[in-house]
Amino acid sequence: MLALIALAGCHESFLDLKRNKQQVVPETIADFEAILDNATTMNGRSAHQFAIIGSDDYYLTDEAWNQISDPPRKNGYIWNTEIYEGEPSYDWNFGYKRILYANIVLEGLDKINPENEEVARWETVKGGAHFYRGSTFFYLAQLFARQYNSETSETDLGIPLRLEPDANLKIKRASLESTYVQIIEDLKIAVDLLPYSTKFKQQPGKQAAMAMLARVYLQMGNYEQAKGWADETLAVSQELIDYNTLDFNAAYPFPNGGQTNVEILFLDLTGTIVNEIDFNANETLYSSYQDNDLRKLAFWKESSTGTGYYRGSYTGKSSFFTGLAIDEVFLIRAECNTRLGKLTEAIDDINTLLSSRFKRDAYVPLDNNLHKDELLQVVLNERRKELVFRGLRWADLKRLNQDPDLATGISRNLKGTEYKLEPNDVRWVWPIPNDAVEIGGLQQNPR
Repeated sequence: MLALIALAGCHESFLDLKRNKQQVVPETIADFEAILDNATTMNGRSAHQFAIIGSDDYYLTDEAWNQISDPPRKNGYIWNTEIYEGEPSYDWNFGYKRILYANIVLEGLDKINPENEEVARWETVKGGAHFYRGSTFFYLAQLFARQYNSETSETDLGIPLRLEPDANLKIKRASLESTYVQIIEDLKIAVDLLPYSTKFKQQPGKQAAMAMLARVYLQMGNYEQAKGWADETLAVSQELIDYNTLDFNAAYPFPNGGQTNVEILFLDLTGTIVNEIDFNANETLYSSYQDNDLRKLAFWKESSTGTGYYRGSYTGKSSFFTGLAIDEVFLIRAECNTRLGKLTEAIDDINTLLSSRFKRDAYVPLDNNLHKDELLQVVLNERRKELVFRGLRWADLKRLNQDPDLATGISRNLKGTEYKLEPNDVRWVWPIPNDAVEIGGLQQNPR
């Protein structure tokens, strides 16, 4: 058991890494709360880099690609057979570091019998640890496992489910079914234990856990459950930003740091991948925004060459927002309502969202006579335009590629060569880092 730990984070009194490498033993509820409040790890390094690198929301010029020095980012852009070239995986390492911290907290809390006045705090910390573990398992599964399919999930490989804080334990890959069972179990415990309100958006609350469950069930294709959790989330609050109030002349139109962004339910982000001005907008995506759609101004800045480069993160800075927000929940519910044949409800959700995104009095509501297939395409198009660079597009393409009518491949043109990733290619599953395979004895993904 890993009993001693020295962590660096925002609670300097407990988590400051000592110069003499003295290790600190967490013992109290406050100690374990401080571990989860280590924003650098628990909010700043989400496992979404490959999801952004591999997606089709952008392209790089030959020059920008040449300037990338990190092999995983450079190879990931073209979905190369060899990704790591001996380098570590950002997503794998920081994902399992979050899980390690969550497991340390859970084991420690189980040894505490809280006094009556401490029960609520104990439950909040425990719920937070389950939230971080469950959500991070989910993020890792989108990268390192196949798309969930109920017909094959029992035999498909998932990810190692580390449930104890012993980094030396060799944990084999669970089935994909077991992986999702654990994800849902963790998140439901989080819903039960977390409070509705938190002091900071970096701290998960009940509404964030419910939104996360809606995201998970959508990915699984369980539209009844996804809709139910979206309903629960929006019943708590559903305030949207009026994009007419944003300053489009600012370098970053959204509130700096995200704390005053009314849509954010949980603030999470992943670090810079390449220089933001090198993220040229996918031309089809960029041209899909209507003239009166303020998202084109909020998310993108037109460059001197006439292309758009991304600047619209809900973090209000260059790092990518990969957390949970109200707009995504509206889109989850709209898609579920559409697939379940509740078209009027789906149209209402899209109209509610888009009326806050267009110039005042310029939005034309959707036609109530849209057929189901037409409406589904509208919803999916709006999902792509709204949730750009949230780390969701990769997972969306994986799930949509299960439907021949919605399957989409990706292509890159680089140095005169065209690179393609066809629907359901094995390269939709990223390789597990070589050191994890060798040390842990894990079965590698085909490439």
